[in-house]
Amino acid sequence: MAMRYRELFGRIRDGFVRIDGEGRIVEWNRPFGELLGYPDEELSRRSIADLTPERWRDLDESMFLGQVMTRGHSEPYLKELTRADGTAVPVEVVVYRHEAVGEGDVEGAWILVREVSERVRMERELAQRLDLEDLIMTISNDFINVPSNKIDAEIDHALLLIGEFSGVDRSYVFQFSADGGTMSNTHEWCAEGIISYIGDLQDIPVDRFPWVVRRMREKEVVHCDDVAELPPEAGPEREELERQGILSIVLVPMSLRGEVIGFVGFDAVRGRQSWSDESIALLRIVGDIFANALDRKRTEEALRMSEEKYRATVETSINSIFMADPDTKSLIEWNSSVKRLLAYDDGELAGMALYDLFDETREETDRWVERLREKGGLDLGERRLRRRDGTLVGVEANAALLPTDGR
Repeated sequence: MAMRYRELFGRIRDGFVRIDGEGRIVEWNRPFGELLGYPDEELSRRSIADLTPERWRDLDESMFLGQVMTRGHSEPYLKELTRADGTAVPVEVVVYRHEAVGEGDVEGAWILVREVSERVRMERELAQRLDLEDLIMTISNDFINVPSNKIDAEIDHALLLIGEFSGVDRSYVFQFSADGGTMSNTHEWCAEGIISYIGDLQDIPVDRFPWVVRRMREKEVVHCDDVAELPPEAGPEREELERQGILSIVLVPMSLRGEVIGFVGFDAVRGRQSWSDESIALLRIVGDIFANALDRKRTEEALRMSEEKYRATVETSINSIFMADPDTKSLIEWNSSVKRLLAYDDGELAGMALYDLFDETREETDRWVERLREKGGLDLGERRLRRRDGTLVGVEANAALLPTDGR
């Protein structure tokens, strides 16, 4: 029986170690010694506490007192052991109480030790990916209602969030010019102590870095754990990255309606870093979020400039122009010519409606407003408007329905 036990002890693939009542190591099998890398003579002088990082010792004690001493064994639980080289290895252990049998035997415990480095790594990556998904969802929601004049600040904040979460040293956005001939670093976040290069990276000709630009325009990801391993055709890119002290990099394109308008980048400077395929796929979503936000900003800025130009044209026109709500007939806007023609000030016009201005019945005003709704534009011909002093002034009037806000 003893020989069978010894044969099993020697052949089991997991680590197996026996300790006495003081936690000192009494015996162990070969997989346990190989896992930790200690010479046999050193293991024989160690206790299990010596091999356990301090942060796990309370857990060991609670499992031993709470489970092993009361029912003879513990449930499997995770902890770490310290290797001979000082690194910590994650393990799953089950502890069995050992009662002394026969002369020379001592009470203690048997500990089954299974390395779970790969399992812990996968669980950690899964948890990190789920956390990244939550972060990207938060970023996406933050952009929904942000005003266009705050989109730049929101992008800067998002770069900070992703940069800190990913542990990178720099995150940034490059945008291509309208003609596609140059690119500029428009947004940047740097970790504390990391040099900013945004001021140096403006209006860069795209043919200066053809390899990266071609990859971006083909909607490919550039992912390099070690920039020294970039291909020969990426020579200018490697030289620039090394100038900035960058060790690892990932770039994802920003695409909008099939067109690449720029890219988002993440740099590691203080140490090499790798990104999983799943993380890169999520970073692509960030690129799409930024692309849509920048497109909205450009569209709203163009509309605002158009509206400002329109308002300037209306205000300086010698013709009297006013805008009214077709439902309530209340006046909304007017230019200076209206005030000069009718002798009203802004405060008075603000409380007036079409009914107050036109020398006609309410029914007549309602009828031509309805025709305006149907046709979109009307030549009202000769009309008379009431001035502030009660006199009437004849005008040639035209009306147009503006689609903005239904007015």
